[in-house]
Amino acid sequence: QRMDELRARIEDLTANNPRQRAQMLKLLAERVGGLIAHLEALEGDLAEDRTSALVRVAQDLDAANAARQSLLKELASMPLPNTGSERWLRLWEAARAFSNSDSYAATTFPFVDAGARCVLCQQPLLEEGVERLQVLAQHVDAAPQDDYRRRAGQLDSDVARLRALSIEGSIGSTIDEVAVDHHDVAEDVRLHLKAMVRYRDDVLVAIGGRNQLRQHAPVFNKHVLSDYRDRLRSRADEIASSTSDEQVDKLQLELAELESRKALGENIEVVLKEIGRRRQLAVYEQCIQETRTHAITRKSTDVTKRAVTGRLVSSFSDELKRLGFVDVEVELTQAGGSRGALFHKVILTRAPGSEVAKVVSEGEGRCLSIASFFAEISTADDPSAILFDDPVSSLDHNWRRNVAERLASEASRRQVIVFTHDLAFWHALQEEAERLQVRCEMRYLRRGPQGAGALSDRVPTPAMRVKDRIGYLNSLWQEADKLFREENLDGYEERGSYIYTELRAAWERGVEEVLLDGVVERFRHSVQTNKKVLKLSDINEADCRAVQDGMTKCSRYFRGHDVSAADNPPFPRPEEVNADIKAFSSWVDEIRRRRLR
Repeated sequence: QRMDELRARIEDLTANNPRQRAQMLKLLAERVGGLIAHLEALEGDLAEDRTSALVRVAQDLDAANAARQSLLKELASMPLPNTGSERWLRLWEAARAFSNSDSYAATTFPFVDAGARCVLCQQPLLEEGVERLQVLAQHVDAAPQDDYRRRAGQLDSDVARLRALSIEGSIGSTIDEVAVDHHDVAEDVRLHLKAMVRYRDDVLVAIGGRNQLRQHAPVFNKHVLSDYRDRLRSRADEIASSTSDEQVDKLQLELAELESRKALGENIEVVLKEIGRRRQLAVYEQCIQETRTHAITRKSTDVTKRAVTGRLVSSFSDELKRLGFVDVEVELTQAGGSRGALFHKVILTRAPGSEVAKVVSEGEGRCLSIASFFAEISTADDPSAILFDDPVSSLDHNWRRNVAERLASEASRRQVIVFTHDLAFWHALQEEAERLQVRCEMRYLRRGPQGAGALSDRVPTPAMRVKDRIGYLNSLWQEADKLFREENLDGYEERGSYIYTELRAAWERGVEEVLLDGVVERFRHSVQTNKKVLKLSDINEADCRAVQDGMTKCSRYFRGHDVSAADNPPFPRPEEVNADIKAFSSWVDEIRRRRLR
């Protein structure tokens, strides 16, 4: 606010005609005074107690009208219908006005003395007419009628006054002048006037609908205008008394100081951070000058040699043996130090000057990397999780089993996460985990329509065990059954054909995993000749016939063969498909149940 005042004063003092400028400011101050008076008058006219009283009068008027209507209902026995209605009352009042002003001005309406005539038909009044006019006058001119007419008239007058109330009046030009000098003050006044218009309209709506007011009367802080008026007068007096440029220079100096403070306030956090950063940099520079890392490196190298190197070399040798790396002689040796850190490298034992990477194959290099990694983490006590991304890439089957055994063994001490697309390696990992009794959880990551990273608990079909395949076949059958019930026969046959394709593969896996009890399995490099072979003695003709029948049935409906046009059997209904799945499940359960006896 002070900055705005200073800019205005500087503009005043540097005007081409200071005296004319001073006179303009004085005139504007007077008009601002008129603006204040107008707002005070508006607040008086729209004071909340007055407007609330008008709303209450309108609500009370309904009660007075109800009493009036009750009295007028007694006129329902008159010969003409609707006597006492609004139209009839207007007729009565018109007759009263004609009688009191023209026909019988010196008498009280209705005039029924001898010789009187009806003011409407102008016929002489007979006895019946006199009596009826007197009865009508008693009802129409009763106290409820007078009370209603008085209240209604007053309310109409007040409503008319409200409608005619000029909210802005002739002050629009004054507000425009203020806006030129001080936009914020003018905008506050305009907003207040709009609020007054909305409040006046709300009062009229409440009166018309006999409702409660929805808002309070707006109140304007007149001190804003009175302070502004005082500042205008002070600026005018200052211009009139100014005799030199010294005062302008003083004001400009104060304005520059305030502008600098405002800029600093808006950027104080940045400035303080920069001060702190520069102070910290100065301390670091001093520390760098006082610190040399050579002594630290020598000490660290000595400590590492005595405490770490021996353990690291031994661990690296053990890891190579566990992975079966025996064809190439390598060893771990020191590779110098830098800034307190001691490095090691792998060298060829019989040719230490040759680069290992140029001698070993890509698979051997991968194996060395795995051994180095496990050797390094063996020197740390932190049992944090470790993650491998396709660790057997470029490794043949001779290495795969050893790496799987090493990862499963490590998983007994820490969490081990492995990403791989190699199903043979996946199978080896699962076998080693089972052998070492290490918990192993599998997840399937694949690329979908929305991109890579779609996660599923269901592993790919070729990697499924028999139990998982039966569950998968049941879920596929539910989808097919729904398509059949929805009469989507093409979709049903397509899904059913896929079921028979997967069921055929399940029979093949069942022979390997259930009938032969895993004695011979794909992805495994050995044949189990231990106690499992004894279980094969219970295989009977029924077991083999079930496999043959199941495979024959699946081969008839799966997508692998073309069907002769002459032999186009109807596709099985859902009940038959479900029975074929259950036949395979029962076959599996029967063999496993009898082998547990």
